[in-house]
Amino acid sequence: RITDSHCHLDFPDFDEERADVISRAVAAGVHRMVTICTRLRLEPQVRAIAEAHAPVFYAAGTHPMSAADEPMASVDELVSLGGRDWRFIDTAGIRKRVKSASGHEYYASLRTATAIDRAEVAVLVLDAQQNISEQDVRILQTVREAGRALVIAFNKWDLVDEERRQVLAELVKDGESFFDRTARSFVGRIDGQVRDIRAAHRKGNAHETFTCSHLVKGSALNLGLPRVSEAAAAVEAQAHTGSLAGVEEMLDVLDREVEAAVAELRRRLR
Repeated sequence: RITDSHCHLDFPDFDEERADVISRAVAAGVHRMVTICTRLRLEPQVRAIAEAHAPVFYAAGTHPMSAADEPMASVDELVSLGGRDWRFIDTAGIRKRVKSASGHEYYASLRTATAIDRAEVAVLVLDAQQNISEQDVRILQTVREAGRALVIAFNKWDLVDEERRQVLAELVKDGESFFDRTARSFVGRIDGQVRDIRAAHRKGNAHETFTCSHLVKGSALNLGLPRVSEAAAAVEAQAHTGSLAGVEEMLDVLDREVEAAVAELRRRLR
């Protein structure tokens, strides 16, 4: 017995032979089909297909690729936990801050910002296996600016080792916000890390230059600072060849990017 858990029987391609397609699927051993609604405004017609054909079920929602076209992509759901009802507001996600986004990204960002404003507590789900992304930092900053409480939930926690768990736990302890703690840590150590790269470069030690620049690249990635990360990665890549040719100029670029990033972080931390 086979279940087709993801099909699109509402697509126009099936308009002329939808019933025949379903019959052929059943004859081939598919006893259940779940047709997916990719836009909330299409839910009535998708539901009608499921109601008209016994083997067909449907799922209502908005596909991420269609979220920008949906004026109400944020979806509320009441969930009972511990004897109380909680309203969960799911969002379409954001890739750019509202002020810098354009087109469909602007509307997706605006919906997310609006959802955060409506919420009392924001839950940010992070991949425990991945470095903190620039998007994660944007969301953290949006929550922070909105003055909302924040819960950080780590997905794939069971897939990381104890050392990684301790690193993540350190970032969120003592009641300080995740963003503030990470930013303060970066600001406090970045000057020393860049000095270490320069010292290794002056010694002509390519391996040490590679190691130190790799550390800066990782620190910048964890905080979502792509320009600093890219500048450090350029030094890392050159040192990896065994030659330090051109690294002095690369370090000047890194200095400028670090200076700009630190100034912005200090502004946010005020």
